[in-house]
Amino acid sequence: MTVRAAVAGASGCAGREILRLPLSHPEVEIGAVTAHNIPGRGPYSS
Repeated sequence: MTVRAAVAGASGCAGREILRLPLSHPEVEIGAVTAHNIPGRGPYSS
């Protein structure tokens, strides 16, 4: 059984880790990812 998940606030180091955990699980599918972006910085900038 596959579980679909969404990750809200996937920016910075904590966001990367929260996204990495379900990606490594064989029964989890990421359906959506959102992040706040500050102009001039990428969504994964710390």
